[in-house]
Amino acid sequence: MLKSVSYKKLMRHTKVAGVEVNMLSSGEYCINLLVLNKKGNNFEIDQEQTDISNWEQLKKQLNKGVPIALTFNGRGILHKKVELNHQEEDQKKLFKILPNANVEDFYIQSSYIEENTAFLSVVRKEIIDEFLKIISNDGFIPISVSLGPFILNAVLPLIKPEPIAIDIANYGLKIKDSVISDYEIKNQENFSRKLTLGGEDIKQFSAIAFASAFRCLFIPELELEVNIPSVLAMKNDSSHQKLFKFLGWGILLFFLG
Repeated sequence: MLKSVSYKKLMRHTKVAGVEVNMLSSGEYCINLLVLNKKGNNFEIDQEQTDISNWEQLKKQLNKGVPIALTFNGRGILHKKVELNHQEEDQKKLFKILPNANVEDFYIQSSYIEENTAFLSVVRKEIIDEFLKIISNDGFIPISVSLGPFILNAVLPLIKPEPIAIDIANYGLKIKDSVISDYEIKNQENFSRKLTLGGEDIKQFSAIAFASAFRCLFIPELELEVNIPSVLAMKNDSSHQKLFKFLGWGILLFFLG
């Protein structure tokens, strides 16, 4: 249950599909899906599937009316722990990982560990934009994008007792003050192992997809996503459409009454 966890606010969405896209060195994908339904201040798992190999397979599992929260892992994404000031500009952040790179070519994500320490994650824009274009062209709505395992910071408070180290999916994580303080990549082979989050048992390889969806339903006070203007616009449009639909039904029921 969520009563022991402090979250800032609830979004207007009541159902979100969390999708983790693992980009393999072969150029192929390994995609994990978990759909969460919000029930009051709690949630239920509506759908869970791992090891989907491409977008065509994935979209058969999705309802176009359900917004998608994406997390990308694997090939082409760089992560580095750095000293970081909250006010630093993106170009200066990028130089900490890729000196002389042009900030216009990259998406950047900051995942803070302490006040002045964070994991910086960077990826070339065309890698993410290509996938976003496919999704939106097929009529689906991506509402958030994050990079790496750090989206798990949104759900670590749900693990009781709080661990100091835990293996999730292909990551070995070290935890400090409910956030990831360090990590290593592991080749996990126990695909059947379960993880309990908020009282729900899920496959360990669904955890990042779970966190992606959860982050959009119950918003913790953490910076956990990439700022992509087109995705922000689609998220706002989706929220407004849901609000107008809600108001429309309210007006109709009022006059019928």
